[in-house]
Amino acid sequence: MRRIPYTYLALYFVILTIFVAVRFWRLGDSCLWFDEMFSVQASEQPWADMFRFVALDLVHPPLFYILLKVWISIGGDGVVWVRSLPVIFACLSVVPFLLLCRELKQTLAATALSLFLIACNGSLIKYAQEVRMYTMLMFLSLCSMWLFARYFYRGKSFVALLLVNLITVYLHYFGWAVIGCEVFAILIFQRVKWRPIALMAGIVLAAFLPWAYIVVQTAKEGHLGENIEWIRRPGVRVLFDYCFDLIEPFYFQVSSAEPASIYIITIPLLLIILTSVGVFAANRRNEQGEVPFVGFLLVFSAATLTAVFAASWLLPYSVWGTRHLIIIVAPMLLLMANALTRFSTRNLRTAVLTFVLLLCGYSGYSMVARESPQYVWCGWANLITEAPLAGDQTFPPVKVYTSENLAAYHAWFTTRRESQRFRIFTVKAPEGEFIDREYFPPRGFDGVNWAKIDEITDEHIVLLYRIEQPNLTDWLRLRIEEKGYTACLPSSLTYGVSTIVRVEMTKNPGTCRSID
Repeated sequence: MRRIPYTYLALYFVILTIFVAVRFWRLGDSCLWFDEMFSVQASEQPWADMFRFVALDLVHPPLFYILLKVWISIGGDGVVWVRSLPVIFACLSVVPFLLLCRELKQTLAATALSLFLIACNGSLIKYAQEVRMYTMLMFLSLCSMWLFARYFYRGKSFVALLLVNLITVYLHYFGWAVIGCEVFAILIFQRVKWRPIALMAGIVLAAFLPWAYIVVQTAKEGHLGENIEWIRRPGVRVLFDYCFDLIEPFYFQVSSAEPASIYIITIPLLLIILTSVGVFAANRRNEQGEVPFVGFLLVFSAATLTAVFAASWLLPYSVWGTRHLIIIVAPMLLLMANALTRFSTRNLRTAVLTFVLLLCGYSGYSMVARESPQYVWCGWANLITEAPLAGDQTFPPVKVYTSENLAAYHAWFTTRRESQRFRIFTVKAPEGEFIDREYFPPRGFDGVNWAKIDEITDEHIVLLYRIEQPNLTDWLRLRIEEKGYTACLPSSLTYGVSTIVRVEMTKNPGTCRSID
């Protein structure tokens, strides 16, 4: 085992400090997002009900929700606590990554630079702070790649590889993409081992069949299109956006109101990396006898990207998504690091690396100096917690109406422990009016109910609505006023181009604190 110089040990320590610090940075600044709420809701189900609830969602296996349930039982459902679980798996992913680099006989420089690029990657930071299974998927996929590399090069760790792959497919269906890469790599580079690898894939498939059967049965109660029909089929623009996501240091777009990328940083970075990759590829044509780590990494990165791209056009629905493609980020950045550290002249290599570090440093400074962003979905929770006009116990429960499933679900989640005080409804809009189709409440969940305008008859109600675009107006309030309701003084919050409003409506104007 080679001895690592103290200079590199100090460098690794600095990088790991950055890695951990940026993932805990402002961890609890924003509220839970729609998908994060689903994670918490699923994990709060009784054990007997949780698996059916998750199966009804159709798009994810149950392992993450099991772990989150245990995690919540230990420390509660506070924002920082539940988000610390994916952060921990993000930090743990460093271990299999370094082991993979050692197995692939990577240089210390390439290992350090790739680890730095991973530490700074904006999309990885974003998903580390989201109560979803994606950082755990990255951790397990790196474990699988490392164990597969041991089997690929030395014929070791076959049983461990099998077990890790079994765990991975019960975490996320994209675990099958990792297994597919391993089968593909064997068929290309070491066909003599095809029988053991086929046996591994077959055993994992057989062990996965019980969950597959449950999902197939529950799929009769739901439509997969509701979950994924919003995903765009990838084109040239989507590919460019993904390239920027892959190299963007520290920043990641969360809301559509934010820029897709900080182009003053990503465009120079992309040009540097593309040039470096071109030089690296040209130099390797004359190299002989090296461990074929480039082909190995290309299978787990470029080949996976190509397969997902093709599948997104061939399947009924697109499966493209930055969050799913988290499995290729580490091998892709390791390839980039090799290109950036393999220039033939030291001065050129130093200049390139200095420029890359300066761009990353500027982006990091911008992140620290940036105010904590506020998102419109947090406003629904803030507004619903205000004491309503009908909060007096003479008028329980308060009925809250909205035309957006996003608002309804956030309102329900915020008040889920006050179910005797609040009833949440999504209003079915008349034909031709706006209907929120982007989100839908979880299947098998009755915390949010549907209502029609003519079914609203209570003396006191609360409306939640958004004003921002011609198709998102206060039509709901206007329709309610036509039914003889009076609007009391509304509360509103503005987030960028969106203004969200909470207004109390009553048939008895005398109960208003102030008439609008």
